Formats: sequence, structure tokens, C-alpha cells
Amino acid sequence: MRTETPHPVAAAVRLPLAPPDDGWRRCDGCGEEWHLTVPQELCPECAEEERAERRKQGLLAWRRQHRDAVLAQAAVPVRLRREVSIRAWPRDPRQGGALDGWRGEPWCATLVGEPGVGKSTLAAALTYRWLCEDATLTEVCWRRGSLLLREMLQGRPEAEQARHCQLLILDDFGQGLGSTTAWGMLGEILAERYEWQRATLLTTNLQQPALEAGHCATADRILDGLLCPLRGGSRRGS
Repeated sequence: MRTETPHPVAAAVRLPLAPPDDGWRRCDGCGEEWHLTVPQELCPECAEEERAERRKQGLLAWRRQHRDAVLAQAAVPVRLRREVSIRAWPRDPRQGGALDGWRGEPWCATLVGEPGVGKSTLAAALTYRWLCEDATLTEVCWRRGSLLLREMLQGRPEAEQARHCQLLILDDFGQGLGSTTAWGMLGEILAERYEWQRATLLTTNLQQPALEAGHCATADRILDGLLCPLRGGSRRGS
């Protein structure tokens, strides 16, 4: 005699603990799925972003350890490459902005003061500080005003570099600007940089009245940025 149970017994079914490995992966970074035969945690796009971030941090670490080489690549003069201790950075009395926090906004920062007060030293220190913080800053051009004038007159490629680079440091601006033509030539570069809001760092012995008397349009653009005065006597030889 056959007896039947009141309820049928379900057959045991072994379900896989994970879906079959069909080549699809879910990215730990963005959550998107992608098809790749080689297992990895990040999709190609996120993996490339991670590699780019590692390259950026590696570049910044190298810059922090090689001050002289970094500033040499930017054509900063040898005497300005040494590390200096700065007790207080100058500020723009009109806007209150401190020079050490300037990173291209507003477009221009100008250090004004008598010869020897340390304008070029501060410009080099600020340039290096920026380079150690921003790996995307790679096109830096340091030029004396009189040298840039000669390069423009000779049609040299360095003049075009000064026109288009990410950061232009124009040291001793005003030297050799005894003629309207010289004002106009440097004013042309500054006008283009102003239009495209390309970061420009100036040092000059000229005071605000002299800037305005030299070339009104150029001075107006310069005064649209930070204007940081440095006071005191010459520090050369001390």
C-alpha cells in the first residue's frame, strides 16, 4: 500500500552564491557596469582618473622637493630661487586681498615699491607656492620688462609665450618704458591677457600716479587687479 504525504516535498535546489562570471564588473567608484575579462575594482574611466590623480600628487611631491629645478624651468633668476622666510605678505589696501592667497583671480597682481624692498623675491616665492599646489599649472614664464620688449622687437617666440602662458611674471615692469611705443607694446600683451583673464604677476617701481600718466588704458587694466605696496628701505647687501 502507498501512502502520500499531504504536501509535496520541494526538491532541494542549489542556487549559486553569486551570479556567473560573465565578464561584467561593477565599478567601486561610480557604480556603473562594464565588460572586461580581467577582474579589477574600477572601470576603465575611473581607473584612469585614479591614475591621473596619482600622477598629479606625484608631480606636486616632486616639485616640493626640487625648488631650484622647478623655478629654473620657469626661467626664474638664480638669486631668487633660494627659500626665504616671509613674516607678512603684503595686502591690497583697496580690496584687502592678501598676495599669498592670489591664484589668478583677479587676473593681475602688482607689487609696487622702491628698488630692493623684495618685490622680485616675493614674486618668486608666490610662484613656487602656486606650483606646489596646482599640478595643472605648467606654463609659467618669468620675464624682465626690458627683456620682453627686446624679444618683441626681434620677433622672438618667447614674446608669444609671454602672451599666451598660464602665468606670466613680468618683473621690473616700467623699466625702459620711456616712450609711448614701449608702453604700447607691453600694453598690447597685457591687454590680451586681460581680455582672456590670464594670470599675470607684475613687479614695478612705478607708483599709481606714474602708472596712470604712462598709459591710461594699460594702467586701468593693471589697477583692476590687486595692487600690493611694499615699504621700507633696500634689503640688498643685508
